[in-house]
Amino acid sequence: MIQMRSLLLIAALCFSLPGMAQSAYHVSPYGTAGNAGTSWDDAVTLQAALSAAADGDTIRIAKGNYHTANARGAWQVAKSVTIIGGYDETEDAAGKPPENPSATILYGNRIPDGNGKTTRVISIIGTADHIIRVTVENLTMTGGNGTYDVYASGRGGGLYNRYSETVLRGVVISGNTASDDGSNDAFGGGICNEMAVLTITENSVIQNNIASADGVGSAFGGGISNSGSLTVDGNTRIENNTASAGTGAGSGGGIFSSGETAKLFVSHSVIIGNKAVDNPSGDQEASGGGIDNTAGSYAELAVGTVVKDNIATTGLGIGFGGGVSNTSFSALLFFAGLVTSNTAISNLSNTAEARGGGIYNDNLSTLEWEDLTAFIHSNTATAGSGTSTGTDIYSKYAYNVFFPVVEHITSDREIRTHAVKNGGTFWFTLKTDSDNKDQTQLVLANDRPLTPSDSMGDGMYQYTLTITEDVVFYIAFKSIITLPDIPLMPGFTLTPDPGEYITRSDGTFTFSLQKEKKYKGIEPVVRIGETLLLPSGIEGDTIYRYSLLTKEDADIQITTNRHVVMLSDPPQGLSLTTDQPLVYATANNTFAFTLNVTDDRFKYILPTVLVNGISTMPTGKNDGSYRYILDIRGYTDVQIEFKHHSVTVPYSPTSVTMNRVPGRYDIQSDSAFNFTLTVTDSKLADIAPFVAVNGNPLLFSGKQGSFIYLYSLKTTEDVLIRIEADYYAVTFAAPPESVAAVTPEPGKYFAFVGTDFTFTLNPKEQYLDACLEVVAGNDTIYPVRDSNGGFTMSLSGLRKDISVTAFLFYKVVIHPSIFIDMDILPGEYKVVPGSDFIFKLKPYEQYTNIVPTVVVNGNIWQLLPVESDGWYTISLPATKDTDIQIQLLPEASLFPANAVKIYSHGGNLAIESAAGEIPVTVTTLAGRVKARQKVAGTKSIALPAGIYIVRAGVETRKITVR
Repeated sequence: MIQMRSLLLIAALCFSLPGMAQSAYHVSPYGTAGNAGTSWDDAVTLQAALSAAADGDTIRIAKGNYHTANARGAWQVAKSVTIIGGYDETEDAAGKPPENPSATILYGNRIPDGNGKTTRVISIIGTADHIIRVTVENLTMTGGNGTYDVYASGRGGGLYNRYSETVLRGVVISGNTASDDGSNDAFGGGICNEMAVLTITENSVIQNNIASADGVGSAFGGGISNSGSLTVDGNTRIENNTASAGTGAGSGGGIFSSGETAKLFVSHSVIIGNKAVDNPSGDQEASGGGIDNTAGSYAELAVGTVVKDNIATTGLGIGFGGGVSNTSFSALLFFAGLVTSNTAISNLSNTAEARGGGIYNDNLSTLEWEDLTAFIHSNTATAGSGTSTGTDIYSKYAYNVFFPVVEHITSDREIRTHAVKNGGTFWFTLKTDSDNKDQTQLVLANDRPLTPSDSMGDGMYQYTLTITEDVVFYIAFKSIITLPDIPLMPGFTLTPDPGEYITRSDGTFTFSLQKEKKYKGIEPVVRIGETLLLPSGIEGDTIYRYSLLTKEDADIQITTNRHVVMLSDPPQGLSLTTDQPLVYATANNTFAFTLNVTDDRFKYILPTVLVNGISTMPTGKNDGSYRYILDIRGYTDVQIEFKHHSVTVPYSPTSVTMNRVPGRYDIQSDSAFNFTLTVTDSKLADIAPFVAVNGNPLLFSGKQGSFIYLYSLKTTEDVLIRIEADYYAVTFAAPPESVAAVTPEPGKYFAFVGTDFTFTLNPKEQYLDACLEVVAGNDTIYPVRDSNGGFTMSLSGLRKDISVTAFLFYKVVIHPSIFIDMDILPGEYKVVPGSDFIFKLKPYEQYTNIVPTVVVNGNIWQLLPVESDGWYTISLPATKDTDIQIQLLPEASLFPANAVKIYSHGGNLAIESAAGEIPVTVTTLAGRVKARQKVAGTKSIALPAGIYIVRAGVETRKITVR
C-alpha cells in the first residue's frame, strides 16, 4: 500500500516539471460543450472543462447552480487542476472572485425532473502511478449521494478523494449522503478520503452531512471518513454532521479516521454539534460524536482546536466518547485546545453503558496531552440511567475531577469537571467571604477530608491533591458533631458509634438509639447544650431516630427519663433483701438495700460495695446485716463483693509458743493479721524464730525483751504460715593478732534454722589494706572491705553446726626469669601480716657469674650475699601486697650465640633457635606431653596457664606460662 509520504513526493515531482503549459477554462451555467472556454464569452460546461483540462490548468466557475449529468454520475477530476468558483464573469484573466462559496453551487443530482438517481458531487481520483494535485476554492458541494456512484459506492456523498493531494479552500460541503441503502455500510457523508492527502482550510465548512441515512448498515464519518492523511485548519468548521441516522452503529459524527496509514491533524478549527448515531430508537453502539480515531490511526489536536456539543448517540445503545473516541492501538496527542460540552449518551431513556463524555481512550491506545494548554471539561457521560464512567475522560492515562458550586467561598477553579492526568496534581485556592471568617472550611475528596497545603491568611487556603482516581470534591463549612459514650446505659445501642463526626455546616446529621424491650418505660433524653432534641421518629417503641441541622458544632448528651440501678448478684456468704438484679428508680430518688452475712465464718467481714466504681460504706449495721441507702442521680451500677482471705496457722514447734490457736482464720481482704511468738529456750535469747508466709520469709515487726517477737502481715491472698525452731551452733574461732576487734566475740552461738549468722572484723590500723579469708565449714570466702576498712559478712541458709575461722593476709606474687631456679614455685602466696616471706633463688649454671636483679613493687631489692652453693636468700616483711620481679639483666645479651631461648610471652610459650631446626617437647610436671614439634627460628606455642618442663635440643627448662 502506498504511504502518504510517497504520495507527497510523487506529487511534488509531477508539478516540478519545466515547460508545462497552463491554461484557464471558463465555466458558466450557460456554457456549451462546443465552446473553447478561453473567456467568459466563450464559456464551456463544467464537464467539458474537466475533460479538456491538462495538469496545471485552472477551471474558473461563474456564479450559479450546476447539476451533474445523470448518465455520467459525479464530476470526475483526474488531472492536477485548480477549480475556483464564485466568479461574476467580469474579472480579467488574473482577477480573483469575491469570497462567497454559496455563489457557486455544485449539486450531486441532475436537474429535478422526477427521473434518474442522485449521484456524488465530485470524485477526485488519480492513480497509483499518477498522483494528482487538486485545489478547490470558493464553492459549495451539496445534494450528493454516493450510494449508486459508479466508483466507490457508499463512500463520500459530496467528495471522494483518492490518489490525490487535495486542498479545499473556502469550500462548503453540505447536505450530502454517503449511502441511503439500508443494508450497506457508509463512509463519509460529506467527504471520503482514501489513500490520499486532504487539507481543508480557509474558512471551509463541512456541515449537515449524513453517512448512512437509513437502514441497519454501519456508518463511519458523518462529515469526513479518512484512511489517508487529513489536515483541518484555518478556521474550518465541521458542524452538525451525522454518521448514522438509521438503526445501524455509528462512528465519528464529525470525523472518522481509521487504519495504520491514517493521519489526522486539527488546529484552529471547530468540530461542533455532530452525532455518531442520531436515532432515538436505535440500539446500536456509537463512538466518537466529534471524532473517532481507531484501528492504529494517529491524530493530533493542536492550538485553536475546539471539540464542542457533540453527541455519540441519541439512541438506546452504548456510547463511547461524546467528543473524541480513541481506540484499537491508536494514538491521540492533544497539545492544545478545548474539549467541552460533549455527551456520550443523550437519551433520558437509555440504560446502556456510557464511557467518556469528553474523551474515551481504551487500554490498547495511547493518549497524551498537555494539561496546561489542552482542556477537557464540562462534558457528560450519560443523560440516561445506565452506568456512567468518565464524565470528562475515560482513560488509564487520566481521571475526572468534579469541582462544585460553593456558597460563601470563592475559588480560582472553574465550577465544572476537569480532566487530570494519572498522577498529576490538581490544585485550587479557596477564600471564605468576610461574613463567614469564623467558619472552618471543609473539603472532601471522594468523602475523604483534604487538609490545606498552605494558609495564605485572610480566610484563604490552598489545596493540592495527587490524582490517582476519579474525584468528586465537596466543599462547605465544617461542623463537628460529638456523640457520647454511653457505657452507663445498658441495653441501649447508639448508631453510629460514639465519637467526633465532621459534617457540612448546612447539612443534616442523623443518629439513632435502640433499646432492649425489657427496658419498657425508660425513654432516652437527648440534649444539645440546654436544648432538648426530640426524636424525628420512633419505631416499635424501641428505636429512636434523631435528626439535626449541622449549622454549628454540637456536643450531644444522652441520658434517660428514669435512672437505672443495676445490682450484681451477691457472692457466696451474702444475701440481698431483694432477688431482682435490676431495679428502676425515678429521677433524683434514693434506693436502699440490705446485705446479710449468711455464713458465721464471715460474720465480722465487711462486704465491699462499689457504686459506679467507688467504694461505699454502709449507713447502718447490726450483727452481720448491713444497710445501704444510695442517692440516685443517674444510671447506677452496684457491684457487691465479699473480699476475704484465709490465714492458716500451724502448730508451734519446740522452743516456741504462739498466741494464736492453730487452724484457719477468715480475714477481711487488705486487713492485718497479727500474732506473737515467744522463744522458751534461754540459750536462744535474742534469736528470732524463722517465719515464712507462702514460702517467703516474714520478719518480726516488733520485739519485747530477748524472747518475744511480734509479727504482722497484710492479707492480700490466702496465706499459709510456716514456723521453724530447729537451731544450729556456730563456733566462731578467735581471730589472729592482726585483728583489732571482732563482733560478736569468739565463741559458740546458736541460731534458728533458716536465719543468718552475721559477724564483723576490723583489722588493726597498720593492716587496714590487708585482705580477709574466711573458712566456714567447707567453704572459703573472701569478703569485700567496706568504706571503713572493716569486713561484715553474713552466712545465710545455715541448717547445721559450723565452725568459722578468719585471718588477714597480704598477697605476694613472684615472677622469676626463665633462667632462674627457686626453692618455691612462681605464683601467688598468702602471707600473714607482720610475718616474713622467705625464699631462695639462683641463676642457671651457665649464668652463675651474673647477679640476679630483684624488683619489689617497682624498687630494686638488695640481695643477701650468695651462699657457697650459689643460692641467694630473700626475706621480705609482709606489710602490704607485694609484686616480685626476678631478672637477669640484660637477658637478651647474655644468651650464648648458639643457645636456645625458651620463655613465656603473651600467654604463650616462646622458643627461639638460632642454630637451626631442633626438636621440642613440652610436658607437665607430672610428665604428661602437651606439645611435640620441630622448631627453626622463632615459634610460639599456645598452652594453658601452668608450669611446664620444656626440652629444646640439649636445653631443659622449667617455664611458667601465665
